[in-house]
Amino acid sequence: MGAHTQIRLVQVTGSVVQLKPAAIATGPVVAAFGANDLSGSLQYFAQAVSNIHGNVEFGAQVPGTIEFADANNILLSQQLGSAASSITLNTKVDSDVDALQLKLDNASGATVAGVINLTNTGGTAAGAIKINATAGGLDLDAGTTVDILAGSTLSAKGATGASLGDDTGTFEFDGSGNVTETGMATFVITPGGVTTLGGSGLVTLDSVGAANDIAIGVEGVAKDIVIGNAASNLVDINAISVDVDAAGALTLNGATGATFGDDTEALAFDGSGNVDFDAVALDIDASGGVNIAASAAGIIVNAAAGGMQLLAVGDSALFKVTSDAAGEDLVIQQLGDNDSGVLVTAAGTGADAIKLAASAGGIDVDVALGFDLDAAGDVSLDSSAGNVAAIATGANKKVELKASSATNGQVVLIASGTNALAIHLLSAGGIQAEVPEGKTVSLGKAGSAEIMVSPSSVAAEEKVLVENTTGDSDIAILLKSLSGGTTIQASEIILSGSSANAVSIAAPGMSSGHAANQMGFADYAEYATLRSKTGMSAATTVIGAINVLAGQVSGATATVFTGSIAATIAAGANVTVKKQAGDNATLATTCGIEKAQVYVNGQLLVSSSIGKINDYKISAADTLQFQFPLASGDLVMVIDRS
Repeated sequence: MGAHTQIRLVQVTGSVVQLKPAAIATGPVVAAFGANDLSGSLQYFAQAVSNIHGNVEFGAQVPGTIEFADANNILLSQQLGSAASSITLNTKVDSDVDALQLKLDNASGATVAGVINLTNTGGTAAGAIKINATAGGLDLDAGTTVDILAGSTLSAKGATGASLGDDTGTFEFDGSGNVTETGMATFVITPGGVTTLGGSGLVTLDSVGAANDIAIGVEGVAKDIVIGNAASNLVDINAISVDVDAAGALTLNGATGATFGDDTEALAFDGSGNVDFDAVALDIDASGGVNIAASAAGIIVNAAAGGMQLLAVGDSALFKVTSDAAGEDLVIQQLGDNDSGVLVTAAGTGADAIKLAASAGGIDVDVALGFDLDAAGDVSLDSSAGNVAAIATGANKKVELKASSATNGQVVLIASGTNALAIHLLSAGGIQAEVPEGKTVSLGKAGSAEIMVSPSSVAAEEKVLVENTTGDSDIAILLKSLSGGTTIQASEIILSGSSANAVSIAAPGMSSGHAANQMGFADYAEYATLRSKTGMSAATTVIGAINVLAGQVSGATATVFTGSIAATIAAGANVTVKKQAGDNATLATTCGIEKAQVYVNGQLLVSSSIGKINDYKISAADTLQFQFPLASGDLVMVIDRS
């Protein structure tokens, strides 16, 4: 109801035993809990207290005790925030308040900074902190590093053995003084002093398996690697192949000569500076340059029976003629009248992968058949000093610019010139622009000032658009015929406007309205206001609106609805009213608080239509809902002035 009542708590009586929960149980959320009186609300609080410490005798629990008789879990949890926070369990010893402490600490509010501290500041015994599993084992897992630091000795022993390592490789102590390894991939020893491997017998360095190498002295620092000494009888190297690499000089000397080769041919040094090279075939590979020079005569490379290849890998190659007279040409020529040719190919990715350049003269390309120029990227014909012409001189020939790809292929004409003829289409015959159905021909700037023609086999999709989205003058789009008329023929003509002038009708003799010789028809806001009126809609015509207004002006009166309550009606239930007199046939839900007055037993109520929980709302036609119960004999009256 509209009235307010104030009551003192000392005037409220009740029994605490009525608040005792029946059991430890989760209650509803606050928004879903409904209590008809104060005792129901206090029962909700009593249930919350019992749920915290585990005793339905919520006031008789021993202080400091949290104990649950059934299988309920006990959860002590803290929501991680942006500031530092912690959960601490501690016992005070004398004046030390944190002598024995278990602390879940989040120092900075970030998950990565959270730590668990188990602290004993006063204990000095060997077992000041003891973790003891008398019957089972102890499993310690960590996502990253485990750091154990002892102030004195750290001892880790097993009575029958011990294993030290990671999840893959370990050292195994067998309890008798023997040590082996299991699963190790590599084993690196890097002491600061000398490392000695010695024994009373043979010392063997080897690896298991055919694919496992043995490396000696592979660290990338300056050092000497010594195998044997001057008193050694023999250094014997036996292998399928021997690979000797030297970052600096490699010296192999024989006092009376040296021979390098295989079982068939060899390169022989005779000890006097002469070299004899016998080979079945010769293959020269060099990471640097290979220089073959003839000081007096030319160099001839002749492959009498086979082909010839000159290959350069990882660097440029140059074929060059420095002429000092006319006719000294560089000729690359294929002879023989057959299907052979001169192929110039490049795998380079630059824009000039193949480049033809004439610094002083021109380039002349003559072909007996067609000329085919294909490119996976762009093809550009540029002239910095003259015009570029594509001319077909033969009869019935044509110059065709074609993008043959069906996927986003385009023919684009672009001119950087700003004069009126930057792109000039000139024809002695006609000019035709044609597109298939479903495509468009556009002239102008898309989304700004544009003429678009869209043919289509679907009648609703075939359109001609003349659009100017940014021009704001009165002649942003102008249809002008100075000598004749302008005819617009259509099955339907719609005139609309959103500016202050909206739709204007201009003709000689008009002198009132938005501008000289113009009369405004309507502006944008006026249409919305008209549609919101009773009896109006978006489908109402101009004449129809005039008829509706004429009928409303002819003598509207308020409508009275009443309802007599025969039995108790609960809060929020439907109450039906019936028309007694007036113009409206029914009480509509659209009847706002400014047009409806609702009385119960003569008291004027406040509508909940204003967005708050108040006395009533019109929930359906001829139907109201009240926020309080109605009793038998109550009278409801509604005055509808809509």
